[in-house]
Amino acid sequence: MKNTLILATSLVLAACGRGEKTPVDMAYRVTVETVENTCDGTSVPEGTTAIVDVFANGDDTVTFVPKGWFIPGERGYPGLAVREGKVNHRFVLHAVGHDFHHDFDGTLTMDKMDITMDIRSRKPGDGAFTECREKVRLRGEPRPMWDFFDPDGKYRVRMENMGEVCPGDTPSARGIWNAPLDVDPYTEGRAVLSFDEKESNVFFDLELDADGIVDWEGPMYALYANGTFADFDAHVTGSVAPGLTELTIAYRLPGATGDCAYVVHARGGKSLPSPTLIDNEYRVNYLVDDDCKPIVNGIGPHEDEYDFTVDAVVQDDGSINLLESPYRLNLDLEGGTFSQQFLYNWGEAIITYEGAFDPPYLDYSVDWHFWSGQEEYECHRRIEAHGHLRYWLDDDGSGTSQALALPSEPWPEGMAGPSMWPGLIGSNELLRPIRLD
Repeated sequence: MKNTLILATSLVLAACGRGEKTPVDMAYRVTVETVENTCDGTSVPEGTTAIVDVFANGDDTVTFVPKGWFIPGERGYPGLAVREGKVNHRFVLHAVGHDFHHDFDGTLTMDKMDITMDIRSRKPGDGAFTECREKVRLRGEPRPMWDFFDPDGKYRVRMENMGEVCPGDTPSARGIWNAPLDVDPYTEGRAVLSFDEKESNVFFDLELDADGIVDWEGPMYALYANGTFADFDAHVTGSVAPGLTELTIAYRLPGATGDCAYVVHARGGKSLPSPTLIDNEYRVNYLVDDDCKPIVNGIGPHEDEYDFTVDAVVQDDGSINLLESPYRLNLDLEGGTFSQQFLYNWGEAIITYEGAFDPPYLDYSVDWHFWSGQEEYECHRRIEAHGHLRYWLDDDGSGTSQALALPSEPWPEGMAGPSMWPGLIGSNELLRPIRLD
């Protein structure tokens, strides 16, 4: 059971022992074993697995991101210290009149994970809340990203937007784009498929047979960058296999009547890590200099530093779709470099991106120039971003890694969401950056 705290979560590092800090940057496939659960008494079904993403931060800590509703605790834990492959760390979460301890203990290396999470919470009963605990053990090895014959991993697929299709129509593609697809076969006969995975913008928890054949009806979920969540009735047919994945996704918007449905075709295969390709996921350190903060709260200027991930997806015309959660930008490349401007919120700001891809590196700057028609409210938010491929720790290509990170501070609302999917527009499409021609 997930524990949700009303107040903001604060993290406190407990004594974690001495020793050399161990760099870890990896995505793991782990089995989830319930050790104790006094909160609701349930246990994770035997054989259930989950993905746990661990990515290296610039301050020699890692961020621990468990994926799967059956893993208790928070959505992400930044600031976890790993010393000589050992983890002994306490996070303290503050709520009204009570502190909760989330303890991590075990081993964590690039080759394996064996961690016990001990999550203290409260449950209602007899007119009052009493303390309870959920304790699980996570054991596993890296996801088989580099095994072409294992369906578990990252894919690149060509998406065709067929628009709304009614019986008797002869549809043709109204839009084509390349996108990342994450395939998570977490238990026998089921898998989670996540498109545009930076925010898991569109995803399914569907059934497939032993050969990867899909003919499934159920909910399609859309998660927008501003936190809103929606589900739609969908019918997915086709097959999932590393060599060739072909899917037809038909879905209807809530309240729709009749026999028409929006249709998207997806075709592609597993994308193996490469230290020489631009098309990859990068871990990025952001240095922020924000002189807009004093205008908002009278404190500043404001400087900050945090770690992030971006996904670079090469499009058919040679441009790069930069999935910088929660933004999705299309950048034209000239010899690996880019310099472009975008309009934010129909004129509230101009955003300038300048930088270069030089695998395994990605370096760029972002300048937000805000104004509101009054000179005293004009300001800049400047970001220097320095990145390295997620799959390697060292410049020579030794060590491997892949993970989905979460931002350590919120970006402006909107600006993303599944805007490429027909019918799923909403407010995010209106706030999406628009290139200035």
